[in-house]
Amino acid sequence: MNDLFSNMRYSFRGLVKRPVFSVSVALVLGLGIGANTTVFSLINALLLQPLPGTSEPERLVTISRTQEGTGFDSLSHPDFLDFRDALGSQIRALESIAVYSGRGYIVAVDGEHERLIVDAVSGEYFSTLGTNSSLGRVLGPNDEAQATQAVVLSHRLWKRRFGGDEKVVGQSLAVEGHTFQIVGVMPKGFRGADAMRQTDLWVPLPAFSLLRPQWQLLGNRGSVWLDGFGRLAPGGTVAAADAEMKRMADNLVVAFPDSNDGRGIVVTSGLGLHPGARESVTNAVTLLMAVAAFVLLVAVANVANLLLVRLRDRRRELGIRLAVGASRARIAGLLLSEAIWLSLVGGAVGVLLTFWTVDLMRLLVSVSGLAPDASILSFSPDFRLLVFAASVSSLTACLVAVAPALMPVPELASLIKSASARRSRGLLRGSLVVVQQALALLLLIGAGLLVRSWHNMTEISPGFNAENVVVAGLRTSADAEERSVSQGFYTQVLDAVRALPNVEHASLTSLLPLSRSRWDTVIRIDGEPIPEGREGLSNAFRIVTPDSFKTLGMDLLTGRDFHRGDTSESPRVAVINESMARRYWGEQNPVGQSFEINMTGDFERIEVIGLVRDSKYRSLTEEPYPHMYLPLAQSFTEGMTLQVRTAGNPVALMTDLRTVIRRIDPDKPVLGLRLLEEQVTAASAQSRVMAELIGIFALVACFLAAVGLYATLAYDVRQRHHEMGVRLAMGARAVDVVGMVVQRGLRLVAVGTVLGVGVALGATRVLESQLYGVAATDPRTFFVLVLGLVAVGLMATWLPARRASRLDPTVVLRYE
Repeated sequence: MNDLFSNMRYSFRGLVKRPVFSVSVALVLGLGIGANTTVFSLINALLLQPLPGTSEPERLVTISRTQEGTGFDSLSHPDFLDFRDALGSQIRALESIAVYSGRGYIVAVDGEHERLIVDAVSGEYFSTLGTNSSLGRVLGPNDEAQATQAVVLSHRLWKRRFGGDEKVVGQSLAVEGHTFQIVGVMPKGFRGADAMRQTDLWVPLPAFSLLRPQWQLLGNRGSVWLDGFGRLAPGGTVAAADAEMKRMADNLVVAFPDSNDGRGIVVTSGLGLHPGARESVTNAVTLLMAVAAFVLLVAVANVANLLLVRLRDRRRELGIRLAVGASRARIAGLLLSEAIWLSLVGGAVGVLLTFWTVDLMRLLVSVSGLAPDASILSFSPDFRLLVFAASVSSLTACLVAVAPALMPVPELASLIKSASARRSRGLLRGSLVVVQQALALLLLIGAGLLVRSWHNMTEISPGFNAENVVVAGLRTSADAEERSVSQGFYTQVLDAVRALPNVEHASLTSLLPLSRSRWDTVIRIDGEPIPEGREGLSNAFRIVTPDSFKTLGMDLLTGRDFHRGDTSESPRVAVINESMARRYWGEQNPVGQSFEINMTGDFERIEVIGLVRDSKYRSLTEEPYPHMYLPLAQSFTEGMTLQVRTAGNPVALMTDLRTVIRRIDPDKPVLGLRLLEEQVTAASAQSRVMAELIGIFALVACFLAAVGLYATLAYDVRQRHHEMGVRLAMGARAVDVVGMVVQRGLRLVAVGTVLGVGVALGATRVLESQLYGVAATDPRTFFVLVLGLVAVGLMATWLPARRASRLDPTVVLRYE
């Protein structure tokens, strides 16, 4: 310990005496460590932080339904009741289970309407999470059994809409026009069972039938719509809970084969991030962490090179130590202590970089769609990040000191004393430069492939024209008794909007294109075989009004569009896409064909009146699939999106739209008013963000590699001043001296390039799932980026070569 403290004190004093060297090395290491801590802050926020506001979160598990052994889907309400009844008998590893369904609803407080996230929850929801209210009470089993119209507020909503009034308990608010009594307020920080969004209100599960009367789901075993989770019993394990739940699921298949055939259950540890989303997020952040690790390796190689250079400057000091009998451990400890100081300072710089990039990380997560509401996530450094930074700094210290510290004492002595040993040291430094070049090229190629993939996605035709189209969400009552009033509201809005100046077309749709959502229903096609155990075929659909295709610039191939004559009293009709026509009618003209559809519990006959081209419905890279359009007058839904095409400035139209809608009904909120082009841009946002992040890391690695090459060549020029002076004195031209330096630099770049290309040919294959329209071994990308790295290498080589060409032989020889 005395030796350790002595080495640390001596190393600290030595680094303070060389501030330029110390600061330079700390900054280089700070870039490498900062890249890793920044990515770790992303991992920490998305994957590692426990669900806020819960007790013993390590005992929480996610319960999901599987179909044919795969997937992480929702549960049906009757299945949940059977699982809950089996607790303590057939299921002992779980202490409790609960379900919830979160959706956006229109909530009115003191006459002001806004769309809020409301979770309909089972009676065990809060007790399973292990949380309680900060004011009033939480919902319990009695609220579920008695179907009370009680509601619990989030702390954020309580502060924002009620001013933190402690007398809020007992007051009321309206959800979708139905009055609920406030019974409690949750503590600050509690967001609900989904860590990726902030729930605003919680209501008993039976209230779902009140808020969505057209969806009779509570007693339907075939309808899966509830997210499930549970709490392990003391001594229970995830494996035991999974096995017991699977046995219970098998019993339900036997008891209810019509609805449960092929269904299973999977129990996974943790709660907060959906298992399917967790897999996607894990893949993305794993790639980013691998890239950040490569950046750190480039920085480590750079610093190790600088430490080797410094060995010669310390030859007198180390020579004296060796002469008086210093051991290998003593020398190694001295070099390692210096590396530790440098790494600690570099780690501090890295943590500072993480602080500075918090807002950037939140913005990137929001834009990429990794989390719906990134504002609620905490990216600020915490204990886990500090431990990670300390671990990375310690590992970095070992890596940068390993080359000189592990040298045998005789070799180290030779390295210091012998002029011939400089060749050995030069070979080691050159090898480190080659490694930097190879890693930088690998990252550049990976970033280049992702950039090309993103560019290819932006070139995809979505099948519609989003230019100059404004969209806004509208909501009406879900009550069947008020359907005619809601239909009238939609008609008034369309008529008023079409009368605005510069408006070319206006329509409504239940789903915007590229909204990542899909609605399916069961259909029957004459002559089409129905899978065993099913009542029909699943087919995607959306509900629209007349002029919807014109609004989006989608021309009909044949047939007609909907018109006002297509009412609830007239025969049911549909417009279908090319994929649906090919799937069911082959080369026949689909117009005039018919099929049956089940949206209300009974099959009804529908006639095909039009054919429209395939378009992109959920994502830009999806393959075409059967899709149909139904008229709003025949398939009513309370939530629609207004689409308006304008010949003028679409931004100027937004204010007019809000004014017109409020004039018709001031109680109807206008939601998500924006340009449709933003939706198209968001469809490729995740690919763009990944390309940008990896591109930034690649540029940092390229910069560090260039610095490493420059430092190596600059040191070589300084070491060979005498030789170059003699050559110039003997008649060598300046261009010959430049050629010596450039040749040395190009050899290093060439070897690093060959090594980097070889590694990239294998390593880039891990990106195949992230790429679109470009191969992982695309020769064009490889060629362009190899040329780019060679160009950067030439620039780094030119600076020391230029210095060598300006040597004055008389000055050099006089000094020597």
